[in-house]
Amino acid sequence: MKYPSYIVMIGFSLSGKTTVAKLIEAKLPNPKIRLDTSRVHDFLNSYPIFQDDNTITGKSFDLRQSCSKAIKKGLLTELAKASVNIIDDAANLTRKERQDKVKLIHKINPSYKFIYITIDISELDLLKRLSKFDAKNIQKGHKPAWGDLYFKIQKPQYQPVSKDEGISHTVSDTRNPKLPGV
Repeated sequence: MKYPSYIVMIGFSLSGKTTVAKLIEAKLPNPKIRLDTSRVHDFLNSYPIFQDDNTITGKSFDLRQSCSKAIKKGLLTELAKASVNIIDDAANLTRKERQDKVKLIHKINPSYKFIYITIDISELDLLKRLSKFDAKNIQKGHKPAWGDLYFKIQKPQYQPVSKDEGISHTVSDTRNPKLPGV
């Protein structure tokens, strides 16, 4: 690979982004990183100030979201300086959010190649996954969170990748995806 890549995963929580991101990660040359939002959240949740019921109405939800974004911005900045191949394994649902990250990276290192990968899953299949994970939360004595996250936060925010954003691919089968050349 001549130029480093910034690969933006796009999709709802539990849609299969991480499954596909891991497959892409295995194909990318070093240096590379899969920047996984759930790992950033796990790190933040290890501190009492961020601990709550992990729902969208939890007392720490907004603080956790804003701190997660700040951490990821810092990581993107340093990784772009080092010309690392980056897979941004997060929802990345809004054009502004995607464009802000691309502008940041391009300003630091204009040699990056930008690729968008949208995970296309039927709403019925997604709702089955969300329900399954909410049922697990309830079994553990926690509140259900996945359905609310989808219906109240993610679905209203979602904006498909526009043609002017750059190279875009859609993956419909996360079990046997046809991956773009990276």
